[in-house]
Amino acid sequence: MKLTIIGMAIDDPWMRYYGLGIDQDLDPYFWRSQPEKIRKVVWDSFADELEVPDRTKYVVVGVSAWVGKWRVKVYVNDRLVAEGYVAVPDAYPGSPGYLKASLAAPPPTPPTPPAVARAPVVAVLGPVLLGSAMTALATRARG
Repeated sequence: MKLTIIGMAIDDPWMRYYGLGIDQDLDPYFWRSQPEKIRKVVWDSFADELEVPDRTKYVVVGVSAWVGKWRVKVYVNDRLVAEGYVAVPDAYPGSPGYLKASLAAPPPTPPTPPAVARAPVVAVLGPVLLGSAMTALATRARG
């Protein structure tokens, strides 16, 4: 399946590492501990497109931003599956961390059953029949 990731810096004027974990999480400092996860050195914005196996369950997108953050969107076969802000998870209070995107196909929407028009026959006849039965019982009891 085709995976497309687009990122744009928000309040971050520095060059950064963009990292990607495929069915694997990124460490907070992935550029040091998982250098194989570095996809590109980025500045201002980036776009990345790659093929991943159909059985891929999730990806984790990270940018080594210590200040500011990056707006990231993840697409699978041109369908938006996740978006959010990313930065180093513990870089500053309120840091958004990295974005984990599920690539599982959404469950199919069940078909809506056709509307069936029903006359309220039971509702109309029910009290009439019940009333007739009560009258018959009352007549038997008296007589």
